[in-house]
Order: sequence, then C-alpha cells, then structure tokens
Amino acid sequence: TWYRVWTDDVDYGWILAVLLSITLIKMSQLIFNYDSFRMFVKTALQDKSKMLVINTGVIIFSIVLIYLGVAVYS
Repeated sequence: TWYRVWTDDVDYGWILAVLLSITLIKMSQLIFNYDSFRMFVKTALQDKSKMLVINTGVIIFSIVLIYLGVAVYS
C-alpha cells in the first residue's frame, strides 16, 4: 500500500494507506490481546451507550471510506 503511495500519482491515496495501516495495527492488537478484547466486548454489549458510540463510529468510518473510494477512483 505504501509502495503505491510513493510510486504512483493517485490523489488522496495516502489517506487510504493511513486508514489501512491503522486498521492493521488495531487488528494485531485484537489478535495478541484477545482476553482484554473479550472483556471490552462483554462490557460494550451490556452498555447501550457504548454500543451507540461504536455503531456511530463504524457508520461514519464506512461513509468516509465509500466517499474516498468514489471520489479517488472514479
């Protein structure tokens, strides 16, 4: 991903590379600290306000990714 950012001229391609890098860091955190992740999920499922914040964040992140996909690659 970063190779393409430095070698190709794609407008705003670096934004997608940053988002993918952050996602990979978070996924590795979930894999290697699975017990703490399970505790977080347990508390999040019991607390409706946390679920609302998580769902809102996911929706906003998804809209941004869809917009970038359409704006950059069309």
